[in-house]
Amino acid sequence: NPLPVANAGPDKSLSCIAPNITLGSPGVPGRTYSWTPVAGLSNPAIAQPTTSTANTYYLTVTNTATGCIKSDTVIITPLRYPTANAGPDRIISCSNPSLTIGAPAIAGHTYSWSPAVGLSNPNIAQPLASQPNNYTLTIRNDTSGCTGTDQVTITVDSVRPIANAGSDQTLTCIVPSFVIGTA
Repeated sequence: NPLPVANAGPDKSLSCIAPNITLGSPGVPGRTYSWTPVAGLSNPAIAQPTTSTANTYYLTVTNTATGCIKSDTVIITPLRYPTANAGPDRIISCSNPSLTIGAPAIAGHTYSWSPAVGLSNPNIAQPLASQPNNYTLTIRNDTSGCTGTDQVTITVDSVRPIANAGSDQTLTCIVPSFVIGTA
């Protein structure tokens, strides 16, 4: 008596683009299907249940005419959300009128900053910020479609420098020069 074919399908990762994964392969008449664990499955007694739950699923196929059994396993890995890093809060000053924000780019990810006003390019990992604002970075994994966000606050150093040329002085023939200002 030949064993039935048990095909739980290829190992897969959950995705934000398509959060439900179909397990198994098309059913064959004269076979019963039993999946475990049952939690997270649309129907544990069919050939191709769907799931949105990461787990290791076990399939047992029974030939109803012979009672022969065959098993297979499939591993569904969890969603992997990217970590967004907008960088530390920064201060724009006269000596630093624009600042690099964010962190180095990660291959396979798309970057989007909001608001775009005041940024050199809102679609790169590390734009230059030249205006004060609360900027939000959204990073998207191009494969899974999952996103992560982070925020950075850019402020302006509003403390004005103090200019002091010193007290009024008068040049004379006796005092032809003097130092002005303070140290």
